[in-house]
Amino acid sequence: MALLENPSLIFRCQKKSPAGAIAEINPLASNFAFLLVSKGILKRSGDISEKYNDLLDAHRGIERAKVTTVLPLGDQEKEAISQRLGKIIQRQGLLLTLK
Repeated sequence: MALLENPSLIFRCQKKSPAGAIAEINPLASNFAFLLVSKGILKRSGDISEKYNDLLDAHRGIERAKVTTVLPLGDQEKEAISQRLGKIIQRQGLLLTLK
């Protein structure tokens, strides 16, 4: 990331750099990474990824919930809470984060 964010490097050189190996993984992902680099916002990629996942979950009808418990919960208890909360918010899929 530091190499890609270095303003002294020419954009073409960045694409050929070792950090540009992402280009070999997926052309869409590499184009997106280079767009973020050219705009100087590569550091925001984590925020962008999180927002994308939120939108994808919403599209799939999945809602996320954070549940704080005093005692650890078993799988059956987690499933019961997930189903109960799903009924309350009228969503089929519910991903629980337990704390």
